[in-house]
Amino acid sequence: MTKREAVAQTIRNLLAGHSPTDVKEWLAEEAKPFEPEAIIREALEALRLLAAEPADTKLGFCQEAARDLYRRSIEVGDFAGALAALKEFAKLSNLYSAGRTRRPASPPDVEQLLAELTRANG
Repeated sequence: MTKREAVAQTIRNLLAGHSPTDVKEWLAEEAKPFEPEAIIREALEALRLLAAEPADTKLGFCQEAARDLYRRSIEVGDFAGALAALKEFAKLSNLYSAGRTRRPASPPDVEQLLAELTRANG
């Protein structure tokens, strides 16, 4: 296992809810050439750097993750999951603000539009 792999797996273990003590024990067994405390410090620093990314970068990541979840849900026929992902994407994209999701009060009169187009084109 490389140092980079040890740091990445340490991050995954911490995010999965493993205690620092459990992670240290895992590192002592699985990443023997590396000092467990140093690997944990590096993993925590990597998380700190991710937290400091610009908001638009984080937003883009979240939007793409929601889009990917939507796609995967459709592929497996999980339509409730697809709808949840779609709603989350809409929220992240601010589609619910400023009335963007409101429908017109009444549908356009197609006959009237065609008559106007005919008159305009002579």
